[in-house]
Amino acid sequence: MNCLKTDGRLFYIETARTCYVFSIEHGYAEHLYYGAKIPYSDCNALREKRSVILVNTLYPYEDPSYSFDCKGFEFSLPFRGDSRSASVNLVCDDKVFDFEYEGYEKNFRPEQSPMPLPRKYDYALNVRFNDRSHEGVRLETRYLISYDEDVIARYCVLINASGKDIKVLKFSSAQTDMSAENKKLITFHGAWGREMSKMSQDITCGRYTHGSFSGMSSAECNPLFFVSDANAGENSGEVYGFNLMYSASHEISTEKTPYGGLRILHGIQSENLLYTVPSGEKFTSPCSLSTFSDKGFNGASENFHRFVSKAVLRKKEIPVMLNTWEAVYFSMNEDKMKKLADNAAAAGFECLVIDDGWFSGRNDDTTSLGDWREDIKKFPGGMKALSSYFASKGLKTGIWIEPEMISRKSYLFRIQSEYALADDRLRPVVGRSQYILDLTNPAVAKYVEESVSRLVEEYGAEYVKWDFNRRFAEVKAEKGSGYFYDYISALYAILARLNEKYPQLIIENCASGGGRFDLGMAYYTSCGWASDNTNPLSRARIQRGVSYGYPLSFTLNHVAASPGHQTRRASDIKDRINTAFLGVFGVQADISVISEDEADEVRQAVSLYKVFRKELYDSTVYRLFEDGDGYVIMQTLSQDKKSGFLFLMREKFDTVTQLPVIRLKGLEKDKCYRIKGDSTDVCASGETLEKAGLVLPQNYQGAETSDGILNLTDGKTLLLRITQKECL
Repeated sequence: MNCLKTDGRLFYIETARTCYVFSIEHGYAEHLYYGAKIPYSDCNALREKRSVILVNTLYPYEDPSYSFDCKGFEFSLPFRGDSRSASVNLVCDDKVFDFEYEGYEKNFRPEQSPMPLPRKYDYALNVRFNDRSHEGVRLETRYLISYDEDVIARYCVLINASGKDIKVLKFSSAQTDMSAENKKLITFHGAWGREMSKMSQDITCGRYTHGSFSGMSSAECNPLFFVSDANAGENSGEVYGFNLMYSASHEISTEKTPYGGLRILHGIQSENLLYTVPSGEKFTSPCSLSTFSDKGFNGASENFHRFVSKAVLRKKEIPVMLNTWEAVYFSMNEDKMKKLADNAAAAGFECLVIDDGWFSGRNDDTTSLGDWREDIKKFPGGMKALSSYFASKGLKTGIWIEPEMISRKSYLFRIQSEYALADDRLRPVVGRSQYILDLTNPAVAKYVEESVSRLVEEYGAEYVKWDFNRRFAEVKAEKGSGYFYDYISALYAILARLNEKYPQLIIENCASGGGRFDLGMAYYTSCGWASDNTNPLSRARIQRGVSYGYPLSFTLNHVAASPGHQTRRASDIKDRINTAFLGVFGVQADISVISEDEADEVRQAVSLYKVFRKELYDSTVYRLFEDGDGYVIMQTLSQDKKSGFLFLMREKFDTVTQLPVIRLKGLEKDKCYRIKGDSTDVCASGETLEKAGLVLPQNYQGAETSDGILNLTDGKTLLLRITQKECL
C-alpha cells in the first residue's frame, strides 16, 4: 500500500482518515499539517505566505522573512536560530551541529533495532539529513504508517561515521509542532495502587515537562498522553494521541510560544543524559506513536487499540488463572498448592500461578532474590512433580519470578556481588531489601535468561509472572540517565530470545502493579498487570484510565478477597467479578475459604468468561461518561456489532437521586438490541439506544421504605449483556 505522495520536497503521509504533511525549505524539514485528511493537491496552500520580517527573530541569511521561531519542524537543534526547546542536542568537539536535508527512501526496510518497532505496518519512509560541520554524521527521521489504524510511528537514528565520539544530551523520538490555540494536555499520573489517574490542564505560555525519572516507565506518569481541543469530549472534538514503545524513563514536553505555536516533544529522559555514540555506531530512539481523531478521546483510543492489537501484542489466548499471592502469601507448601489446584480445576480455571515464596530461603521479602531454586522443604516432591500434578487436573503451571533483582541476603550476592547495581563506596540505597541486577553486564544477562529458562525446562512452567518491584538508584555514572536506555535494551534482548526459544510461553508483565505498564513491555509479554489494587472502586477508575491507550486483551484483572488488601474496603463478590470481567480475567484469593454462594459466583464467572473471552479481546471499547461525573460506565461492542457488554460503577451514592440515562455507542441504528442483566431487560433499536439512551430501573433512594429494584450505592456495579435480536 502506497501511503506516501511526494515530489521530493513536499511529503504527504496518508492514513485512512488523516494525513501528515511536511516540506523541505532551506534544507530544513518544515512541518505543515497533521489532522483530518485533506487532498494532496491542496497542500501547497498550507505553505506560509511570507513577506514581513518578524522583529527580533532569526532567519536564514538569504531569506529574512523565514523566522525560525514561527516555523514548525520535524526536529530541531539548539544554537541554530530556533529559541524553543530542541528535540536533539549533541556535542562533538567545539562545532555546533547543523543537519541539512540530503534525501529520502520510499518504503525502506528498517534494520534490526535495540528498540521494539511495530510488527506490522503498511508503509515506511526514511528522510536523511547530513551534518554540515561533522563529516560522516547523519540524522534520519523514520515514519512507519499503519493506514487503517490511523497511527504513525516515528523514531530517529543518529549515524556516526565521523571518526570521533558524539555525546548525546537529548534525543527525542518525535517532535510535533502545531497551532496552540485553545488546547489542553491530558496525562495519566498516579503512584503504586492508584495508577492511570487522568489529569487535564490548559496549555499556557511556557514549557511544561513531565515524565518518569526512576528508570522505569512508572506508575507516576505513563508514557501515554493526549493534546486536545479545549472542548473535546469522549465522543466529539479533535484529539491527538501519543504513546511510546519504551519501558524506561521518558519525558513529555509541551511548549507554547508567544507566536501561537505549540511544540510537543516525546522520548527518553533528557535530564542527566550523558550517552556516548562511538564512531562506527548508531543511536536509535524509542518508537513514538501518534494518532488523530475528530471523534473525541474514544476515537483516538479506538485507533490505539486497533494498532496495539495488530502491531504490538504477541497474539495469545491467556488462560483464566488463579494466582496464589493473596491466597497464601509466603506461607506456601506442596499440600496447599495441591489443594488450590483441586479447587481451581473444579471451578474451571485453566492455570494456577505460584507466586512469590516458592524458592529456597524465601519466607519474607527481605531475602533470597536471585537464588531461583525450588525450596525442597516446602515442596518435597519438587516443582516438576507439582507441575505434573497441575497438568493432571487440566491446569497450566505458572511461576512468579523477579529475575532482574537480587537480595543482599542471598547466595548470589555472596558469590557475585558485582552483579548488583550497588557501590559499596556509597551509602546503600535499597527497596524491599533488594538491588537491581546490572543487565548491561553480559554475564548477568546470561544468568537472568538461564534462570527463566530453568522455570520452563526444569520446573514445567508454561506461564511466567515477570515482576519488577523497585526503581533505580545507582547507575553507571559515565552514562547518566543514558544507562536506563542500555539497561532496557538489554532487557528487551533477553525477552526477545526467550520469545524465540519458547514461542508458546506466556509471560505476564508485572512491576509492583503498573510500574512498567507500557507498550515496550507489551511487545514482548502476553498481558500486563495494571495495578496491585484490586478493590472494585479503585480498580474501575484505574481500568478506565488504562482504556485510553491499551486494549482489553492486554489488561490483566483479578478478583481478590474482601476487605481489599490495599484499601481495606469491603466489597461484594459480584462487584469484584464485574469489574475484573472487562479484560484478561483471573482470581487472586483462596477460593476454598469463601462461602458456597461466592464460590458459585466465581464458577459461573469463569465459565461465562471463557465463552466471551475472544469477543472481549477483539471488542471496541467506549467510555460513556466523562471522567469525574461520579460513574465509571464502559461499553464493549464486538466487531460485527452484534453483541457486547455494558459496565456501570457508581462511585459515590447520594440519596434521592436518579440513575443516569446511558446513551450507547456504535450500534447499528436499524437493528434491535436486548440489554439484559440484574433487574434489567430492555429491547430497543440501536438508533433509540444511541439517541435517547437506556433507562435503568429505579434505584434505592436512601430509606428502607424506598427499596427499589436496584441497589447501586457506593462502589456497586452492573454488568449487562448487549445482544442483537430480531425485532418483534
